[in-house]
Amino acid sequence: MKSHDKGIIMILLSTVFFAMMATSVKAVSHYPLYQTVFFRGAFAVLVYPPYCRIKGIPLFPTHVRYVLLRALLGTLGIYSYFFAISRLNVADAVILNKLSPFFVIGFSGMLLKERIKRHQIISMVVALVGAILVIRPVGDFEATGSLLAILSALFGGISYVILRYLRDYDAPETIVFVFSLVNLVSTLPFMAIHGFIAPAPADLLPLVAIGFSATLAQTFLTYGYRFADASRVSIYSYADVIITMVLSAILFSEFPDLMSLIGTAVILLSIYISFYKTREDLSEFL
Repeated sequence: MKSHDKGIIMILLSTVFFAMMATSVKAVSHYPLYQTVFFRGAFAVLVYPPYCRIKGIPLFPTHVRYVLLRALLGTLGIYSYFFAISRLNVADAVILNKLSPFFVIGFSGMLLKERIKRHQIISMVVALVGAILVIRPVGDFEATGSLLAILSALFGGISYVILRYLRDYDAPETIVFVFSLVNLVSTLPFMAIHGFIAPAPADLLPLVAIGFSATLAQTFLTYGYRFADASRVSIYSYADVIITMVLSAILFSEFPDLMSLIGTAVILLSIYISFYKTREDLSEFL
């Protein structure tokens, strides 16, 4: 399998778990934000040390500066996104967060010197239109939540470009572990001041699911940007709009109407444009 195709598969797998994470975060949004972030980081911090020891993967990064920068930006993105989900309709938060591929394209061109093609811009615009048709933001945006959702997209976009840069330096597991550790440590001052609320039994599953799904999502995402150019594979992150729609139907009996189905078709069209044109570009060098 070609490296680019591996990157696509990894990004698509990450979208499955990102959709699970967003659904779980909304289910426990009545808990303080810092406590939700704590559970998001705790899973990887507990699981990855023994896993990495067995696999012979170092937990301490080689490129410390950029791994920490990715972790700090990612943590800011997590706080921003989780807060937005708690304040907005989940659909509104998701569509605003879906601006991140635009930032990826821009920063990958500036920082990684990746060549940005016209069809990539077109496919991104088409994907955004499709996402709007599926989600149909209700229009009553809460200013602070909306701004933070956009900031989460900005932080995410820069972080994903850094992931691509780190592909030759540190293992994805190392990067995800440091990211999760910074997540967890960032919550400790808040817990020292405000305390820890013991979760209700019914909330344990979604709280654990946040950490589990976030860890797998970040791991697959990191591998995805390791295998392919950031500007070429970021478009596939729009797949989680479709996955979120499916999860909503399964978990909440919210079935898509005609407009949602049209939007889904538009998103698939954008992915096809990106995939087909990218294959054409790659074939020039084969």
